[in-house]
Amino acid sequence: QCTLFQSNQIYQMAKQTIDFNLPEGLDQSHFDSWKDKYGDLIHVIEAPLNKDETEKVTVVIKSPENDRLICGQIENTFDKDFSKARSIAINNCVLHGKEKVLENNHAFRAVSAFLFELIPNGKVAVKH
Repeated sequence: QCTLFQSNQIYQMAKQTIDFNLPEGLDQSHFDSWKDKYGDLIHVIEAPLNKDETEKVTVVIKSPENDRLICGQIENTFDKDFSKARSIAINNCVLHGKEKVLENNHAFRAVSAFLFELIPNGKVAVKH
């Protein structure tokens, strides 16, 4: 499971109410530049590194929801090569912490599953 700060307001509240630290090796100015560039598409998540979820990694991601190219690549490989779809999601959407996610199976599965959930599925209304 991942913890998500979905909007800048929630991020700001969480920053004030819990002991929130940026991931190791990421400075505030770099994080702020991503927030300025991508806005609410930037999320800080925590993913498990082991089965018991006692060890975790904090990762910065950019939601794929507004990127048709990335969504298309993921969707085109999802049924044919699920592992490749996971790799596409992580390689294109994890901005910080990618190495740790790629080298750890638990984090790899959790982060990619979370990214898949962010891909929008529009609903249509049948008129006839």
